[in-house]
Amino acid sequence: MVNAIVSNAIKDKASDIHIKPQQNEVKLRERVDGLLRDMMTLPKWVQGLVTSRIKIMAKMDITEKRIPQDGRIKIRIENKEVDLRVSTLPTQYGENVVIRILDNKSKIFDIDSIGFSKEYTEVVKSMMNKPQGFILITGPTGSGKTSTLYCMLNYIKSEKIHIVSLEDPIEYEMPGISQVSINEKVGLTFPFSLRAVMRQDPDVILVGEIRDAETAFIAMQASVTGHLVFSSLHTNNTIGTITRLKNMGVPNYLIASSLNGVIAQRLVRLICPKCKVPYIPSSDEFISIGIKPDETKGIRFYKGTGCEDCGNSGYSGRIGIFEILNINSQIKELIVSDASEDAITKAALSSGLKYIIHDGIEKVKEGLTTLEELNRMLVFEDEGTTICPKCSTTIRSDFMNCPNCSHTITILCSSCGKPREKEWKFCPYCKAEYHSIHSVAV
Repeated sequence: MVNAIVSNAIKDKASDIHIKPQQNEVKLRERVDGLLRDMMTLPKWVQGLVTSRIKIMAKMDITEKRIPQDGRIKIRIENKEVDLRVSTLPTQYGENVVIRILDNKSKIFDIDSIGFSKEYTEVVKSMMNKPQGFILITGPTGSGKTSTLYCMLNYIKSEKIHIVSLEDPIEYEMPGISQVSINEKVGLTFPFSLRAVMRQDPDVILVGEIRDAETAFIAMQASVTGHLVFSSLHTNNTIGTITRLKNMGVPNYLIASSLNGVIAQRLVRLICPKCKVPYIPSSDEFISIGIKPDETKGIRFYKGTGCEDCGNSGYSGRIGIFEILNINSQIKELIVSDASEDAITKAALSSGLKYIIHDGIEKVKEGLTTLEELNRMLVFEDEGTTICPKCSTTIRSDFMNCPNCSHTITILCSSCGKPREKEWKFCPYCKAEYHSIHSVAV
C-alpha cells in the first residue's frame, strides 16, 4: 500500500504526501502545484500499519510516538531513484506523516526556463558574470528560491571554478559541486561551515539560507574578498531585503559594497494547455490586483476549464514571477548614507525597477496564467506607484514626468502650482480659469 501511495504521487507530479489521521478514518492528500488535493480516505485500522511501514523505511523509531521524528528514504521507481524526506508529528488522533518527494531526474535547472523574461535573463546573467559579489533570492516558503539558486549554479558551473554549497538539507544532487549538509545537532551550523569553506579555496559559495546576523555578516565579507556568493532570505520584496539586512546588524558599507542584486519571486500555476479557453474576467478580478479594466483593451485572457490531465483544476505546472533589483551606484550611495526605504524605492523605480505584480500581469498577457492565480498569490497594496500610460514603466505616483520616456504624468495649475485634472475649467485652490493646459516638466 505504501509503495502504491508513493508511486501514485510521483505519477501525479506531487511535491508532498500528507497522511492525516482523523477520529474514524485516515485522509490521504497530495500537494500538486502548491495546493493540497484529497486523494482518498483510508479505514482507521490501516493507520498503524502504514505509519510503521514508513517509519521502518525511513530508519525511524517505530516505538516512539510521543515526539516528532525525521527520516529519509531512497527508493527506485520506474528505473529512477527518488529521495523521500519523512516527517512525523504526534496529534490528537495519531501521528501525522508528511513525505516530501525529491525527484532529481524530473528537475531541469535551466536559467532560461524558470520564467525570466528576456530582459530579466540578461540582468540576472550580468549579476552572475561578475567575479565577486552577493546575490540574494527572497520570497516566502515554497516560492521556488532553492530551484532558482540551483539554476544559477548550473549556469555558472564549469571545470575551471570550485563551487561549494551549504544546504539544510541537500535537496538535489548536482554533479561537479561540493555539497555540504548542515547538521546543527553536531555543531555543523551555517556560520561554522562557512568559515571552514573559506579555507577550501572556493570561487563560488551557496549559502542555503541567511538565518541570523552572523551568517549574513560572514557571507557578505566573503563576497567582498573575491568570492561570488548566493543565498536566500525570507522577505516579501527586493527593497525590503536591504532594510532586513540593516535590521540584522549588517553595516551599511558592507551591504553597499557586496550586494550585486536582489531577486524576489513567487510561483504561479500555469494554465493547463489541454483545456485552455479564452474568457472575459470580471471587474473584481481587475480591481483586486490594481488594474483598471479599460487598461486591458486588446488583451485576450485565458483560463482552464478542468480536464483529466490536470485533475480538473484547470492548471498544470508552475512558473516564476519576479521582481529584480539591480544594485547600481546611485542605490549604493543611498545605502551607505542610510537613506530611507522610500528614498531607495524612488531611486530604484527611476532606474527601471518593476514590481512583481507587473511581471505577473505580463504572464497573464502571454496567456500563461490567470488573474485569479495572481490574486491568490499576491496581495496588491497601494505602494504609491502608477504605470506610465505611454511606456508602461512602473513609476511613483508623485512623479510629474516619467523618468523613462519623459511623458507628462502630473499637470499643474499655472497659477498656484497645485495638481489639476484635464477636464477642470477652474482651479479649486486659487480660482484661476483654465484656458489651456500648462504642464510642468522635471
